[in-house]
Amino acid sequence: MATRSPEPSTLAEDALARRRARRGTLAIAAVVLGLVTLVVLLTPVSDSGSDTRLTTRSYGPGNARLAADLARRLGWRVRTTDAPLRVALDSTNIYAVFDGPTPMSTAERVALLDAVRRGAGLLVAPATETPFALLDSLGLRTGEAGDVTPTPLGGCPRETDPLGVLRVRSRMVTFDTATPKRSSTRSLVPYPAGARTLLASDLRVVTPFGALTGADERDDSVAASGAGKLPTRADRLMSGVVTADSAGAAAVRRWNDSAAATRASRSADSSAGATFAGAVARQRVTPVPSRAPDLQPTMVAFQLGRGRVVALADPDVLRTDQMRNCAMGSALSVVRALEYLSEGRRREIVFAEYYQLPRDDGAGVVLMEWLRGTDAGRAVLTLIAAGLVLLFARGRRTLAPVYRAREERRSALEHVDALATAWQAVRGTRTVARMLARGIRRRHAAGRWRAMDDAEFLTALSQRHPAIADDAAILARAMHDPAAPTALPALRQAAAHIDAECLTP
Repeated sequence: MATRSPEPSTLAEDALARRRARRGTLAIAAVVLGLVTLVVLLTPVSDSGSDTRLTTRSYGPGNARLAADLARRLGWRVRTTDAPLRVALDSTNIYAVFDGPTPMSTAERVALLDAVRRGAGLLVAPATETPFALLDSLGLRTGEAGDVTPTPLGGCPRETDPLGVLRVRSRMVTFDTATPKRSSTRSLVPYPAGARTLLASDLRVVTPFGALTGADERDDSVAASGAGKLPTRADRLMSGVVTADSAGAAAVRRWNDSAAATRASRSADSSAGATFAGAVARQRVTPVPSRAPDLQPTMVAFQLGRGRVVALADPDVLRTDQMRNCAMGSALSVVRALEYLSEGRRREIVFAEYYQLPRDDGAGVVLMEWLRGTDAGRAVLTLIAAGLVLLFARGRRTLAPVYRAREERRSALEHVDALATAWQAVRGTRTVARMLARGIRRRHAAGRWRAMDDAEFLTALSQRHPAIADDAAILARAMHDPAAPTALPALRQAAAHIDAECLTP
């Protein structure tokens, strides 16, 4: 039975369907590839926001890479170093030293401050909420936090990143400029005289409810109520009276307006609500005399010897997210600090990255740092050294010295009798004669005689000393011909006579 072939129209339809399916697959793959490429290109580069080290090798929002890039773009020569600042440093550079996971030792602080006194520049900043020994050496102690004074960079565009605004800090730590107490004056370095403030923060802050914090709380605690006196915080809060030119006046007005609008919308049909909304809208803000701000330095600059120092009380000034914010103007403060340290010329800036490297020290490293870096550790080292000196000077030896026993070895010629007896027992007369001749040649051969054999040496020796010719002949004959064992004493006497004759000058 013949197989029926498919019709041409059916084959054409199948081929067309396969081509359409292939085109659809390619189109879907192209769309997916395009979407993946678009997502990869539009996804911003993210870095770990938990990294708060002031390192210039990371682009994270909490790092200080933008400060180094800004200095490089403005003409400064920037480099980093992974070595500790221990050796003699160049006094023509600017050293940017920030507190980090690796603390500075006393020797490193001494070397750095010595370079500054010789003319170097120093930009120093602490870590987050941790004391920095280098600031203590400069007489700087951190104090309270306040609202930092912004320095906008001209007309700032509108912020498009809502999370970036949350990462920018408007409150920063300040330096404590108060004189230390008498009990601690001897142990503290005084605040630098003639220090200039490059960035300040106001410790007197007005809350959105009109309450003042900081020094105003102390002022309000002693203020009495009555005619002709300033109203207290409770009076201002209850009556809506706030300082007209204070920072919280606008916030209080916005809060009152929003509260009035909310209540008016909820009670539009109620006359009591409408009356309250109208009363709030018509209330008048009565101006009262404003109080002077309590400004404390967040960034100070001062002279140290022939060099200059710029110190920051808060490390957030140098962070990337803080410097990117145009309204705060932290980048301008950093540039002012570098200009002050440069003294009119573009000096090389060295970022000490060694102190930003994470540490993974063992117990031995921690113990050595405690012994070398603390008073108690150095006292322990002193006691150990004193004990070793006493042990070496007065102590007994733990093990008694072992002396080697020495035995005196005699010449073979002094054992002629014993050797003669031994060789006589074995009838080794030729061996005895050869050993005696070899011993005489080793003792008296010199110059070209050393190359002769024993028989030639005895012949040459008898020619120089005719008195031993007979003895030399006896030894030479006994070397080749066996002799009776009774002839060994004669061989001994002949060898002794030859040796004595050769020793006679």
